[in-house]
Amino acid sequence: MFFSRHPSGWLYFFRVNRNIIVSDFLIQWNIVKINEEYKYFNEDKQAIFI
Repeated sequence: MFFSRHPSGWLYFFRVNRNIIVSDFLIQWNIVKINEEYKYFNEDKQAIFI
């Protein structure tokens, strides 16, 4: 993970990578919390992120 001593640098990094971070978090949360109910989630993820 990227850490910066300067708030402006961190905010810039977060703005650039916000979508990726949020997407990864949601994907991991879904897999952990509802893995049994969404066994087809991996297939959907592959289709979306190709």
